[in-house]
Amino acid sequence: MSQSAPVEPQIAVAEANAALAHARVQSAQATLDLARLQLSYTKILAPSTAGLQAGGARGQLAAVGQPVVFYRSDCDPTWWPI
Repeated sequence: MSQSAPVEPQIAVAEANAALAHARVQSAQATLDLARLQLSYTKILAPSTAGLQAGGARGQLAAVGQPVVFYRSDCDPTWWPI
């Protein structure tokens, strides 16, 4: 029985591809873990249970001092960044 190409190089390529795929999964998991950690630092507090409204563009990163949620108090109809 003859083969057109040796099997060993094909096996080496397949193993390298599998190792690369495994590394990509580990990288994606690390990215997810970091995102979860950063989310755990997020707290949104309001002085009462009045209305909250999302501000800014969805899916964008917030900068320091940038309003991301607005609070509407029961006695003041103005929306205030919190």
